[in-house]
Amino acid sequence: MNIEVVCSTVNQKNINFYRKLNIKTDALIVNQCGYNKYEEIVENGKKIRMINTDTKGSGTSRNIGLLNSKADIIVLCDDDEVFEDDYK
Repeated sequence: MNIEVVCSTVNQKNINFYRKLNIKTDALIVNQCGYNKYEEIVENGKKIRMINTDTKGSGTSRNIGLLNSKADIIVLCDDDEVFEDDYK
């Protein structure tokens, strides 16, 4: 079973934002920023994806994350959370 963190955020400048959250698994970041773009990187065996969207609202953002997740287990978070090293 695989775990993916789905994070809703606003106006992040780039995909490296995930480092601030101490994410150690795959992650999907939904960034409400006024334009539409998809980004993806692989670092240390984890896939980090970012959906930049012009839609607004935390519920809408989370729904976008849920619809686009590829994981068996989804961990929802906001952009002000920091994960423990061993959360997986």
